[in-house]
Amino acid sequence: MRRAAIGAALALSLLGPAALAQPKPSQPPAEQPAQATAAAEVIVLYASNSGAKKPDSEKLKDKLPQLREPPLSSYDTYEHVKTDTLALTKDTERQMALPEDRALKVTLEDVLAPKKGSTKPRYALRASIVKAGGKALLPELKVQAGADEVFFVAGPAFKKGILVIGIRLQPK
Repeated sequence: MRRAAIGAALALSLLGPAALAQPKPSQPPAEQPAQATAAAEVIVLYASNSGAKKPDSEKLKDKLPQLREPPLSSYDTYEHVKTDTLALTKDTERQMALPEDRALKVTLEDVLAPKKGSTKPRYALRASIVKAGGKALLPELKVQAGADEVFFVAGPAFKKGILVIGIRLQPK
């Protein structure tokens, strides 16, 4: 037994520090964003079937072509209500006031690595719409979206239509 211990000590002394070094990983680790932050541009629209041809509606559809695609194309008129920007930080809920004592709640869950072939990060977030007092009008929705992509949340009834909320995430 003493011979085995001496042999192991001799082998370690011959190999030197290389025997104790950690093996290098076969692939470098994925780059992580320095901070989990983003800016969310929130576009609030009023969608209805008024039948009225409004120039603003066509301009909105030109800027946001998703409004011409189902299911959003089922509304013939869109009116801009407001646009605001929310500064998002990971795991911090942010709120934005909506018409009729409602609020949009948005929480950034994570900043994800870009998809293959892209250099833009992706974002995982939660969104919900609540009425004053906290009653949920739109249950919590989980979404993953790329930077500069607009995704839409069809919101609650408003006037003779609904609120449609577009969210575009951008690196901060």
